[in-house]
Amino acid sequence: MDIAALQIKMRDAFRVEAADLLAELDSSMLELESRPQDPDLLNRVFRAIHTIKGSGATAGFNEMAAFTHHVEELFDEARMGRLTITPEMIDLALKAKDLIGRLLEPDGAATLEPACAQVVEALAKFLPHKVKPSSNGQAKPGDGPSQRQRHKIFFKPHPQVFFSGTDPVNVVDELRALGEAAVTARVDGVPTLESLNPEQCYLAWEVNLLSALPLAKIKEVFLFVEDESEIRIESHLEPASSEAGEAGPLTAFLNIAAQSLEALSGFLPQLRDATEPDLRCCKNYLRILRTFQAAARHQGQEAPATLVEEQIQLLEEAVTSQAALSDEAKCDLAEGYQKLAALIQSVRENNQRGSKLAILPTLPSGAASQPAASAAGGSKPPALRAAASIRVDQEKLDRLMQSAGELLVARNAFPILAKRLALEHGLSAMGKEVKDASNHISHIAEDLQAAVMSIRMMPIRTVFQRFPRMVRDICRAQGKEAELLLEGEDTELDKTVIEQIADPLVHLVRNAADHGIESPEVRVEAGKPRAGKVTLKAYNKENNVVIEILDDGAGMDPARLKAKAVEKGLITPGAAEAMNDRAALELIFLPGLTTAEAVTDISGRGVGMDVVRSNIRQLQGTTTLESRLGSGSRITITLPASLMVSKGILVEANGEAYVFPIASVVQMVRLPRQQLHRHEQAHFATFRNEVYPLLRLADHFAIKAQSGEIAWPEEVAMAIIQTNQGRVGVVVDRFVSDVEVIVKPLGRDFANIAAFQGATIMGDGRVALVINPAGFV
Repeated sequence: MDIAALQIKMRDAFRVEAADLLAELDSSMLELESRPQDPDLLNRVFRAIHTIKGSGATAGFNEMAAFTHHVEELFDEARMGRLTITPEMIDLALKAKDLIGRLLEPDGAATLEPACAQVVEALAKFLPHKVKPSSNGQAKPGDGPSQRQRHKIFFKPHPQVFFSGTDPVNVVDELRALGEAAVTARVDGVPTLESLNPEQCYLAWEVNLLSALPLAKIKEVFLFVEDESEIRIESHLEPASSEAGEAGPLTAFLNIAAQSLEALSGFLPQLRDATEPDLRCCKNYLRILRTFQAAARHQGQEAPATLVEEQIQLLEEAVTSQAALSDEAKCDLAEGYQKLAALIQSVRENNQRGSKLAILPTLPSGAASQPAASAAGGSKPPALRAAASIRVDQEKLDRLMQSAGELLVARNAFPILAKRLALEHGLSAMGKEVKDASNHISHIAEDLQAAVMSIRMMPIRTVFQRFPRMVRDICRAQGKEAELLLEGEDTELDKTVIEQIADPLVHLVRNAADHGIESPEVRVEAGKPRAGKVTLKAYNKENNVVIEILDDGAGMDPARLKAKAVEKGLITPGAAEAMNDRAALELIFLPGLTTAEAVTDISGRGVGMDVVRSNIRQLQGTTTLESRLGSGSRITITLPASLMVSKGILVEANGEAYVFPIASVVQMVRLPRQQLHRHEQAHFATFRNEVYPLLRLADHFAIKAQSGEIAWPEEVAMAIIQTNQGRVGVVVDRFVSDVEVIVKPLGRDFANIAAFQGATIMGDGRVALVINPAGFV
């Protein structure tokens, strides 16, 4: 994979991660508005913003990272107690959050520059006077030299750090930005090329930092890596009159030299004691010498670079010949090491500033396995932890689900095969073995299907979390006060249902806040609490998921709905007069009907409620409405938990198999012929004081159309089905069983047939059509 393709992949992965973080920010900021002093909330918001900034910069979203830094600064000041969060700040932060999301879009940075500049300017008004960065991007010292501290920092990230999305180089760069820094990379942990894993981090860093910032600010840099990294920080005040300790090229070279000597001292005894060729040790020793030589020449230190040339040539010959080192060669290496150590010590002593620079001591043997004191002062071993979750493309899950469905269909052939072996071929014993194997495969297939289904299930929280912000914005825009209560956020739905239910819920919750909740003054006059309440809850009921949207607002007036429908020509005055209140409430779902007095940018155009019901029906769901004038409204949505596997009732009509989705089946009954009636060309059935239009399934699909008077049997099997036109009694030949089926689309040529959701293959190999109640009649 080339660099460009890798960067595209990183950007796509970050966009997915950022969407989750931005959703978390949305809800956390709204909570923070009501609890501005809550330190946990402040830290949660800060961590999310910090992660977006850092990961975004790693993925190449530099403009977004720069803009996010200003938002991060606001919440950092609040965390430090230097300012208090206000509703105006939350307004601005939410606006900034929206811009961050748009900056992730292609060409977002180019088009949003003016809007980002306005937000940055507005943020600056809330921030106290801060130390400005110098021209080279580093922080300027404090008011006086006495405030500066020298920090000796050792940072060794976990080898698996890249899998967390963190680039340790960004951590080091953040340290460099805090003051005057000399950074040295420790390479002694890097293995030979053939042993190197490019997905692991083998480096460690030593940073000699001179900064006026407090120690807490430096520890903050390690906020997201401290649990799985080895971190040591030693600090002392820099004397006011001292010019020593300035981080310069010679200091950097001395640090490299110290760690090179440390690494060489570890391999030298192995080379000395080896009786056979030890190519691995020779290669490591050679690599360290080459790295040191390159660093020395880069810093203009020619004497040390020349000193190691002879040792490099000696080791190159040993590696090329793959022969054991002679005793003379071992002595030359040991002598060369001593000369190099003496030369480095001499350079250090002659460096007037070197005495102020303490180089980290050599780690004792086995230190890497000991717990390291973290920047926070705790003692935590850098241990590899298993990832809590992984991201999988939805298309892969769909293919896996399809394969699981195919396996379920294929296993249904085994019982038929076993029966044929026993009856047609007289192989009863073999038939029994096939049947036993079939049972075993069935259990595995069912477990696989359940596992795949559970992977596709998502908590409805992913949809619910967008509504607090929406209700808040509506209320602030209209001068209302309302509280949104969320219940049942852990209720799970299939990912496909989650994605498609979002838009209908947006419309319903918006209507509740905009039309339902009254102004504070009206509520107080009516004896209600000043602030209204909108409740959004989800729960499981039998095989379905129920979502309710409730408000304690003004409610709907059936008389007004009927008058509006007549005014717009949607119904006749006579039809309106004959309607009861329940039927009048259903008028709200007619296209073009609205009770709003004025059209706003939020609602009032009469477009939406009909689309809401239509979309929910496409999900095989139903919608009911209850409302009481002056008390509020309740809209109830009933949905199947999943669309991939449907529970249904298998029936037969004239030898053909059909499946009614279980959610649409109100009741299955057997009626005596006396309860069936005819009026002109229509047939009806009476059951429990209700009258149902009646149709025969075989006639409906013209399998065996029967004209004139129908000769009903003494008893008929009737399923009462909920359709778009109301409840209908469907007469079938017989009820077979309840089933779970994988519904497959009928294909492009049959896509316009509204009566069927799709088809499924039954255990005996027959194809059964799955009825679509929304388009059945």
